[in-house]
Amino acid sequence: MRTSTHSCIAGLVLTLGLAAACQDKVDEPAPPPRSTLSAAPAPPEPTELKSEDLKVGEGERAVKDGDEIKVLYVGRLLKNGVKFDSNEKRDDPFPFTVGEGVIEGWSKGVVGMKKGGKRKLTIPASLAYGEAGSPPKIPPNAALVFEIELIGWADEPAAPAGSASAAASASAGPAGSASAGPATSASAGPPPKKKDEPQKGAP
Repeated sequence: MRTSTHSCIAGLVLTLGLAAACQDKVDEPAPPPRSTLSAAPAPPEPTELKSEDLKVGEGERAVKDGDEIKVLYVGRLLKNGVKFDSNEKRDDPFPFTVGEGVIEGWSKGVVGMKKGGKRKLTIPASLAYGEAGSPPKIPPNAALVFEIELIGWADEPAAPAGSASAAASASAGPAGSASAGPATSASAGPPPKKKDEPQKGAP
């Protein structure tokens, strides 16, 4: 009888001890509400033209306003890196006159380049297509990134026959030819100026 009583008392003490231990348990802190967790803010859109020489060209001649030059280029949206236009064919470089017919960021960005040079331009929307954009490829207020390689000037003498540069010059043709064409479409060349934007000539 005593053994049974002692067992009952021991069991009761153990049960009470476990109950007390459960009451003393510290609650874990609740996770913060999801609304307070925010992603890192997106970097601000550029407000000024940024120019970076990826490769410095050679020679004494440098691009200036009014020059008619021939280039290769790739254009991307700064926000997501999507390519919206390009002309990477060495045998058919894109000709244009600096200060005319293309977005302002291009005309300002190529000044000072030398033959064979390659430059990266980060162009704010204000020097590209502004609030209107150029649907469907370029949304409103879009900053653009171009990599531009200067092939040469349109008035340069033809290179010796059989050279790669001679073939490029022959296929490029004069600026007004059908093969060269003005920058009037995404496939023909870089974004043209907005129709209501005045033409900018040499200073």
